[in-house]
Amino acid sequence: MQAHLKMQAEENRAAGMEAEEARYAARRQFGNMTLLQELSRDTWGWGSLERLAQDLKYVLRVLTKNPGFTTVTLLTLALGIGANTAIFSVLHAVLLAPLPYPEPDRLAVLFGASRFGNRIMMSAPDASDLRAQTTVFEDIAVAGYSVSDLAGPGEPERIAGSRITPNLFPVLGIQPIAGRGLQSADDQPAAPPVVVLSHALWQRRFGGDPSAIGKAITLGKQSRTIVGVMPPSFYFPSEKTEYWFPLGSDPLRTMRDARMFHVLGRLKAGATFEEARAEVRTIAARLESAYPNSNKGWRVEVVPLVESIVGDVRPALLIMFGAVGLVLLVACANVANLMLVRGVQRQREIAVRAALGAGRRRIMRLLLVECLVLALLGGAFGVVFAAWGLDALLPLYPPGLPRAAEIRVNTPVLAFTLLLSLGTGLLFGLMPAVRASRTDLRSALKSGVQSGFRTGRSGGLLVVVQAALAMVLLTCAGLLVKSFLLRTRVSGFDPSNLLVVDAPELPPAALNALLERLRSLPGVIAAGAGTSFPHAPVMSTEIRIENRPKST
Repeated sequence: MQAHLKMQAEENRAAGMEAEEARYAARRQFGNMTLLQELSRDTWGWGSLERLAQDLKYVLRVLTKNPGFTTVTLLTLALGIGANTAIFSVLHAVLLAPLPYPEPDRLAVLFGASRFGNRIMMSAPDASDLRAQTTVFEDIAVAGYSVSDLAGPGEPERIAGSRITPNLFPVLGIQPIAGRGLQSADDQPAAPPVVVLSHALWQRRFGGDPSAIGKAITLGKQSRTIVGVMPPSFYFPSEKTEYWFPLGSDPLRTMRDARMFHVLGRLKAGATFEEARAEVRTIAARLESAYPNSNKGWRVEVVPLVESIVGDVRPALLIMFGAVGLVLLVACANVANLMLVRGVQRQREIAVRAALGAGRRRIMRLLLVECLVLALLGGAFGVVFAAWGLDALLPLYPPGLPRAAEIRVNTPVLAFTLLLSLGTGLLFGLMPAVRASRTDLRSALKSGVQSGFRTGRSGGLLVVVQAALAMVLLTCAGLLVKSFLLRTRVSGFDPSNLLVVDAPELPPAALNALLERLRSLPGVIAAGAGTSFPHAPVMSTEIRIENRPKST
């Protein structure tokens, strides 16, 4: 460029101009040097990346010079993005993450259903007949609840477990990490008692010692040999399950009225749930005809395993996700208003940039880079808030929330936060950037800093949006509080001054003696015992009135 300027100046001097006049004329004829340098850099170098680096340096310098604006903006964005990150962590763990089983979309739960439509568990004989007659399921397994007092190394404790058919682990597609699973031979009435431990129980009682395989522990009143240990992530039928042993000669195995078992099936490759439902309806009709005393009026429903686990909480989680989305929209409206007001103070700066040759697109890009930097920094702080919030809220999770142990800020959650931050930056930055790029150059340079463009209709529109969203959020918050109060309110009895304790199973004489001593204590009005607490989930069975026909 300098060579071209020199050549043009020499031509001007040859045409009769003075030396100084020739140089100025050459510069005028050549055009805007800065703009031409930018165009040349685009042609021969990494122009876009270089300009982006320049914009980033400038934005960081501007933000550090305005700590008040930067702090308020980052806190606003961090709270909005952090709330969304926290709720998405729950949403991802509970609803979106695949179940920790191979091909979980082929797993189904089979429920019994009465004529009233309520779902209950099934009996072992019905499950056995379904397994024998099905052509759609690859296999069907049974799992029931068990609670036992554990004696062995360490202090005695009361733990929850499951009585299962040996094919449960193969149906789920999970193998033990130590030892073996249950086998058909273990399920015979005369077979030696065995048990498979959860990883947590193995670590807690044996310190993860591999030599625990083959040792005996006492569950209830029976000694069982440890034959295997399941992976850390495995739990079924509940997250509290810590051991599994075969049904064996359990009396409930032959009781068709005892609907106390979860029934789990794996569809054959290529089979659909509609085919399974049609076949199960046919088999249930056969069983109703064959066993009218126990099966009349009963149906069988086939539900995907993931739906049976998370189906009840999905609406509530989606509503919460929508509510925190509204919080983020309010935050975006707040930040957009701040950016519009700040644009008034920067009008002269933008006008000078335009006078020096910066085009509208370049000005918009600079302002959008600033917004994206703010959004990304806010997202980073939001992740910190979300991680802290998840730890703080862990004790407040409802007891029935499925997969609560899997809730954490992981890679998918971080990817969501990154995309959310970028989208947030564009959302609150686009309108101020467009308005700033339309600044009238002449009036801005003449009027100075104080009389720049006004926020005008855009600012008023944002205020209206903020007010509307705030009203919606207030309504949602009121409904959520009311729902929480209803969920925590115990109906049917007065829980005040009521104490409960989970005690090991006692012989009737010892239990009666304990209750008599409790009743004799000062201040004790009454004392009683039961197999479960009020409103706790319990196994169900049928109740009939003697000499009365069965209800249908």
